[in-house]
Amino acid sequence: MTAATLETRKNRTALLAFGGALAMLGLGYAAVPLYELFCQVTGFGGTTQRATESQAALAERLGARAARRFRSASMGPPRATCHGVSGPSR
Repeated sequence: MTAATLETRKNRTALLAFGGALAMLGLGYAAVPLYELFCQVTGFGGTTQRATESQAALAERLGARAARRFRSASMGPPRATCHGVSGPSR
């Protein structure tokens, strides 16, 4: 590899890195207007939606069922204790 091609590759890499950083900065400034546009198009408005009473009751029932399932799955098998210190049973 000659010195000219190495210098050209270094310049190209530097320009691509600078261009990438500039693009990220531009997207950072464009994030808020793009989010507002998304909210206008979809109707979300950037806030949580209100549920009816029947939807809230259903969500509460499903949430309680999922919590029971998680609690029983995360407890694992019972372990033997010795003087208040839990550890694997032998």
